[in-house]
Formats: sequence, structure tokens, C-alpha cells
Amino acid sequence: MKQQQAQGVVVVGASIAGCATAILYARRGIPVTVVDKRRSADFHKPICTHYIQPCSLPAWQELGIYDALADAGAVRNTIAIYTRWGWIPNAALGEAHATNLRRQTLDPLLRATMLATPGVTYIDGHSLRETVRNAAGTVVGARFETSSGETRELPCALLVGADGRESTLAEIAAVPTREWPNQRFSCFAFYRGIRNEARDVSKMWMLDPYIAYQFPNDDDTTLIALMPTKDRVEDFKADRERHFRAIVDALPSGPDLNGAERISEFMINTKNTMLLRERAPAGVALVGDALMTTDPLHGFGISWAALSASELVAQTAPALLAGRSTEREVAAYERARRNEVWPHFKIMAEMARAEPMPRAQQLLFSAATRDDAMAGIVQRFLAGTTGTRELLSPGTFARALSVTARHWMGRNRAPATATAET
Repeated sequence: MKQQQAQGVVVVGASIAGCATAILYARRGIPVTVVDKRRSADFHKPICTHYIQPCSLPAWQELGIYDALADAGAVRNTIAIYTRWGWIPNAALGEAHATNLRRQTLDPLLRATMLATPGVTYIDGHSLRETVRNAAGTVVGARFETSSGETRELPCALLVGADGRESTLAEIAAVPTREWPNQRFSCFAFYRGIRNEARDVSKMWMLDPYIAYQFPNDDDTTLIALMPTKDRVEDFKADRERHFRAIVDALPSGPDLNGAERISEFMINTKNTMLLRERAPAGVALVGDALMTTDPLHGFGISWAALSASELVAQTAPALLAGRSTEREVAAYERARRNEVWPHFKIMAEMARAEPMPRAQQLLFSAATRDDAMAGIVQRFLAGTTGTRELLSPGTFARALSVTARHWMGRNRAPATATAET
């Protein structure tokens, strides 16, 4: 068969990262073909904390669906964090805010936007089988197996993997992968009708080593998520509701589930190691979880999927429009993405060990319960609107030491105990 000349971009995977990538390329005049192995355009990822971090708001605005999220019932909120020293208040982040929207609402909404974007072709029911390379070894296309067992070849100038942490493209293309263990697992369920719930405030309990969340979502639903240590997996599998409720009922200022309606099964996820994939071969780029999978504890999966799509398109679109190789631009994208998130990623990996909180972190978090400025610093870091530079700066540690000293000398205000309700 005579190979066709490569044109445009082929994206493998039609979840958040894939749809965002396709929308942004097509709007720049670059033809995109999105291929997914599933047959329904309404599918969504069921195991997710459904939390959109403030740092990704510019990406959703760029995609043009920021207002559509609100119209779909997305809950704009800040987050209050409980520690053993008290509550870190839900500090204001300027114009930034978190957004809670169930994936069963978000995913079809974003996919519908993609399907309505001129220049996007969507092919479902096709599974990636192999890449196609030229004499120089550059990937110039891919072969897919159809649901009927036939082979279909799609040429492209860039093959984008948006197929998640178990990326088939990354495996086929032999992309080097680094992995970090996670000593926690997640168990969560959706409820409706929780009494006396502040719908504009999410809550996080850092119980060291357990973690818990309360996220108000669209359609008057609330996600309650627990992240216990993996030595409790078999307990939860034996009786999910009993062990789930035992932890939730003991949370300080926790949700009152008595009388609330549970509207989902208890979902458990134990496959949550952190992954970071290194340099992809020429002609291939990775976005979202295919590039970098973080600990779900921090709620960055959705946000980094949208951000990585935006950054890849910004880097490579000029070369694609000019008909040039994108190898240098993809390498620059990968390097910039790693440099941007690596310090945050490293802290996530350390926390995933479920070991006692390091003394430096204890200092910062305890000071954040006693000082509004420190609360803002910690909140901005956790929201991804600042990196580690502010959090770990000498000035931040100096302030934390000062706040702690005043506390022990009895001159500071008492730790917050009810700020999560305000």
C-alpha cells in the first residue's frame, strides 16, 4: 500500500487531555483526528476526585467552555484544610477559585465541544496497534485495529498520546517511564442531601496518614473521598460502607451523612502509583496522565490534563502550520512541563509514602492555621497558582518561625476551629 503524505495531528484518546488538545489544534487551523477505543461519545472516567484546581482556569477559558461549566452546574469554591493544629482557612485566591463538576457531566460536555469544532474528525471503536516510522525513525503515523478486526492506517505530522496512565502509545513507542509508589488508596462515593453543608467550601482533612475530602458538586451532589493507607485495603473490600462511615463519622466538623442519600457505589482505586514519562520519540508527544500521573490526593489530574494540552499546542502549532518537524518543539514542551511541575511533583511523591509529615512541612502547615498570610501561601501552593518558590522561600520560613514563636509565647490568636464553615 502506498503510504499517504502525513498531514495534521492524530490524537489517541478522547478524554479531557485528548479533547482539549484537539480543540486547540483545530482552532489554529490544524486538522486533527481523534481516535478512541470506546464506542460511546458519552463515556466518562468514573474514578476521579472531580476537582478542578484554580491554576487551570486560564486553560478552561482558552478552551471557551468556562461559562459552560457554570451553566452545567459546576460549583465554584475554595477549600478549608484540617490539620492536627486546627483549620487552615479557605483563603481567598483573588480571581482564582476551584471548580467541582462530576466527570459524568464534564467529559460529555468537553467531548461535545470537540465534536462541534471545525477541523476535528472523531473515530471511535479503534484500538492502537503500532506506530508507523519513516527511514529516519520518526513516527509519521499509526495503525489501528477496528472493532471488526480490520487494520486502518492514519498518517500524521504529530501523534499525540492522550490515553491515560496506562498509555498504549507510550508502551508501543517505548517511552521511558519513572514510577513512584503510593502507600494510600482511595475509596469514595457520591451523596445527595447532606444537611448543613456549605456548598461554596470544599474540605480536606489531613489526618496523617489518612486523608479525607468533601467536595460539593453539580446537581446538589457531594463527593466524599477517603485515602487510607494500603494496609486497610482488605478491610474496605470486605465491608466498604462500615469502614468508610467509621472514618467519616469521626472527622472533625465532618459531613453528617445521616439522612443523606448515597447515589453511587463505593469506588476503590488501588492502582495509583505516580508516573513520569521521559523523552518521547520524534513525531510523538504525550499529554495529561499519559505524560505525568500524580497522586490523586492532590487533585491535579484534570487540571494538568488541560494545562498540558494548552502548552503542547502553543509550542508545536507554529511548526505544524509551517510544515516543519516538531521534534525540537516537543522536546521544549516536555522540558518546560517538567520544570514547571517537578518541585510540586516531588513533594507529592514524598507525601505518597504516607510517612509522618516532615518537620519543615509541619512548621508551614501549623503556622498556616495561626496566620492569614501563611494560610494564603499554603493555599496558593496547594491550588497550583504558585510553585514551590513562594512556599519554600527563606521569607516564608522566617514568617512561619515568627508565627510559631509568637504562638508559643502566647501572643498570637488561637488556631481556627470553625473557619471551614465560613
